[in-house]
Amino acid sequence: MKLINEFNVSSQYDLSRITKSLESIGITYVSYVCIGPDGKRFHYHTNEEWSGIFLGNDLLKDCVLNKFCEKSVRPALLSWENAHVGTRAEREVMWARHDMQIYNGITITDFFSGYQDIIALGTNHEKHNVFEIYMRSRQIIRESLLDCRAAALKD
Repeated sequence: MKLINEFNVSSQYDLSRITKSLESIGITYVSYVCIGPDGKRFHYHTNEEWSGIFLGNDLLKDCVLNKFCEKSVRPALLSWENAHVGTRAEREVMWARHDMQIYNGITITDFFSGYQDIIALGTNHEKHNVFEIYMRSRQIIRESLLDCRAAALKD
């Protein structure tokens, strides 16, 4: 199991404020992970129940979105509906998100100064297409990612 850490209270407050602002464009779920040069992972999720299930049951190892990010060596974006799900365990992780009313998301990974950002954006509406939201609101999402990064670096 990878060592998972939570951001300090001040950073969590900032991340909450930043991610709440994304609701105005239809994003209702955000997961932000910052991985340091030493491999230490810090995470923030807007859905605490899902975070508890995901991290508490070590679903990270069977998450195709995480595997995609781990293999990435440059900035990348993956639409959840286009993620290659090869095993039953991977499929169960993807469907578990649906059980928590987290649908139609994208995962973005970016790199800077030896750090890696991973941000997952989803909606609680099955009919919303987060990729289309992303295309319409790229600048807002990019600024939010940079704000998340700034909050993370306070730790």
